[in-house]
Amino acid sequence: MLKTGNIKIRLLRILSLFVIVILIGTLGYRIIEGWTLLECFYMTVITITTTGYLEVHPLSEAGRIFTSILIFTGVSIFFYGIGTILPTLIDMWFKRWISMAKDMENHYIVCGYGAMGSEIAKELSRRLGRDNLLVIDKDENKIKDARHDGFVAVEGDATDEETLREGQIEKAKGIVTCMGDSENAFTIMMSGNLNEDIKSIAISKSPKNIKNLELTNASRVLSPYLSTAKKTGVLLASTASSTILDIIEEIEDFTTVDKIEAVSSKVTNKTLGELGLWEKANILPIAIEREGKIERASPEIEVKKGDHIYFIGGSEAIENIKSELSS
Repeated sequence: MLKTGNIKIRLLRILSLFVIVILIGTLGYRIIEGWTLLECFYMTVITITTTGYLEVHPLSEAGRIFTSILIFTGVSIFFYGIGTILPTLIDMWFKRWISMAKDMENHYIVCGYGAMGSEIAKELSRRLGRDNLLVIDKDENKIKDARHDGFVAVEGDATDEETLREGQIEKAKGIVTCMGDSENAFTIMMSGNLNEDIKSIAISKSPKNIKNLELTNASRVLSPYLSTAKKTGVLLASTASSTILDIIEEIEDFTTVDKIEAVSSKVTNKTLGELGLWEKANILPIAIEREGKIERASPEIEVKKGDHIYFIGGSEAIENIKSELSS
């Protein structure tokens, strides 16, 4: 890639060529046609820029030949300039996105910016911030769409280790794969090798491949088809369930679900009722996980050290409860 200094040198070189041609043209018309210097300068400028204005005076045969040479020279310098500068500017623009990606850390990566990936990216940006999101796709047009939507995007194959490294996979907190199932599987496995702590979610395009994707040690495998089918069944079977789902989707304060480990001596060996978690602002314990088994939360359940409690509520309230249970 050319550095800024080299670009300036090339720009000066092109401008110098135009100045030299203008001087030669002005002197040439002066010698051939005998016009004033202003008339010669003006004729030279409209000639090399192919403006198309009328000639200052009728040209002699020698003047017409000289004018033809000037037109050819001016056009040649113009296209030389375009061919020299434009690729460099495009390369700088591309490197700019790579540079932005290099500065990212504790971010989330979305692989595949199709119909599903673009919606996931927009939803994540709403919750986590646009600056914490990076998109990877091998389709140039989809990369343009992602950048148009304001995302940092890297063009490349997410199954390629170099591409993942360009997306700072080692510093990322999470990755979502929205490609073909085989590509998803390979990317999840590779991202796990490059970052042992990364949280990975694979979006399965075919329900029959869910078990195969689970073998990649993905944190979670989701199927839009199964999720939609289950939700459709709930919506049609129960009016109350339908209303609850609508409320959860519409009220942002109740769209955050988190799992918190109870390790503080202040909360262990006490029941959920004694902890008064139901009275906490905008928060509701919904389940408790102990030794791999999950049961519905109730006030009578006694909290043991190492239990994982699932909450639904506002982000700020969740963080407060997390501090109380974990410290």
